[in-house]
Amino acid sequence: MSRQNHISIRSPRLSDFPQITGIYKYFVLHTTISFDTTPPPENTMIRKWQELQKLNYPYLVATHNNTITAFAYLAPYRTRNAYKHTAELSVYVNQDHQRRNIGSKLVSELLNKAPESDIREIIAVIASHDNSTTPSLAFHHKLGFQTVGTLRNVGHKHGVSIHTTILQKSLAPETPETP
Repeated sequence: MSRQNHISIRSPRLSDFPQITGIYKYFVLHTTISFDTTPPPENTMIRKWQELQKLNYPYLVATHNNTITAFAYLAPYRTRNAYKHTAELSVYVNQDHQRRNIGSKLVSELLNKAPESDIREIIAVIASHDNSTTPSLAFHHKLGFQTVGTLRNVGHKHGVSIHTTILQKSLAPETPETP
């Protein structure tokens, strides 16, 4: 890989959050990928990261020439204790850096870190406003996620109804005793 295309993956720093907030803001304002309708301020994004750190959930950024090109994290899927081994994946790649394999590298590294947090099942929730196969679905399928269901018309944003497709990836073999 040439130096020009070198992507680094690391844990975020506090100084990364203006860029992380900017990436997320684009998706809130211009897409139906996020169900947020107003971009959260930087301090909200920082608080979420700090809470995930306290809970030992992995959060990573991809950088190119000291610029954040993507971020991804695992968060609790549900708060009840029985869900403690299941996490929800979120990944956002800057619109100018998509389709360059950055998201795949970032999520692969994140999934490698999941067992350190005793996470065994990963859920991805993909939003779409029509029945077409979205690039996000293809992206997750490529990473080994399986579609397990679709919830129709569960959101409304930018004048359209939004469906969510639920995907799942198991990181541990299934056994009768697997908690």
